[in-house]
Amino acid sequence: MKYLTQILVLFFLTAIVLSCSNAPNDQFVINAEIEGFEDQLVKIAKTVNNEFITVDSTQSKEGKFTVKGTIAYPEAYYLIFGDNERFMIFVEPGKIELKGKSTATSDFTVTGSKSHDLYSAYKTGMKAFDEKQESMVQRYREAEANGDTATLSAIGKEYEQFENEIKKYTSDFISANPKSQVAYFLVNSEMYNYELTDLEKILQEADTTLLQGKYLKKIADRVEILRSVEVGKPAPEFSMNDKDGNPVALSSYKGNYVLVDFWASWCGPCRRENPVVVENFKKFNPKGFQIFGVSLDNDKEQWLKAVAEDKLAWKHVSDLVGWDNAAAKIYGVMSIPANFLVDPNGIIVAKNLRGEDLGKKLAEIFPK
Repeated sequence: MKYLTQILVLFFLTAIVLSCSNAPNDQFVINAEIEGFEDQLVKIAKTVNNEFITVDSTQSKEGKFTVKGTIAYPEAYYLIFGDNERFMIFVEPGKIELKGKSTATSDFTVTGSKSHDLYSAYKTGMKAFDEKQESMVQRYREAEANGDTATLSAIGKEYEQFENEIKKYTSDFISANPKSQVAYFLVNSEMYNYELTDLEKILQEADTTLLQGKYLKKIADRVEILRSVEVGKPAPEFSMNDKDGNPVALSSYKGNYVLVDFWASWCGPCRRENPVVVENFKKFNPKGFQIFGVSLDNDKEQWLKAVAEDKLAWKHVSDLVGWDNAAAKIYGVMSIPANFLVDPNGIIVAKNLRGEDLGKKLAEIFPK
């Protein structure tokens, strides 16, 4: 009996040890102490389809609070203070400490998250670019106010080079950290700046185990979309309502060359490009050229006002949900203006024809 009792005691002790050693390894705890922070509701949230989803919430007391949750892979979460103020923090399993002053969230210090350390290092390197950009914007505004077109043109070219420098900085950072979710978060945040070949290279060099996280998977999804709308591929079918609520399908243009033109009333570059598109429509429409306008507007009144002001005499559609436009998602449109020239058989033959390039391409298709 005594021997049995010893066995039972040993069994329960073993169970306790095992239960401790098997504690979830995907938990995170954030302990914060913020000087001057008033007592208020604090939330920790993640983003899903561009919406904040609360993971945990608590009431701060004398600048101190704790939020927690579970997370499988490092991810950018947001601490939300009150109604508006937010602080992005890279969360990963473990204990994370946050300290700072309520007057300067940008100076918050985070310890216990290697992912956040890496992100902070990237942001530190970006400060020089931010200062340079601010200077260029200021010079551009001054030149614009003075009507100095030569300087405006020069700054435009300078900005193109500047964007390439930022892209290289980010690319070098990714190459140096191919096993970090932070690297692919940065690509996600500026996905519109990356061509298909860029993203394919990133995927090829990435640690494929990271595909289980959200950021590299989004890049893989983006690659799949861009491949589907390459020149030579069938243009994906879609249907959307016109201003009167009548559905118009892309397939209704079969038998004609049609330019699927993505734009919006609020898009300055789109509005500046519209006169070129109008000119080409007048010239080549009698020969069979069509345009199918897809607006990324939210406001129907502003959309139709722009159509009238810019004299866009072709069929227009919109689902009035802005960047969530269903057709734009199918075609991988993340910046506008954007367009796809589709031949009579429904095959994409050219993309993003702007300025004189549109006229040159149409002149090849419709010779005199």
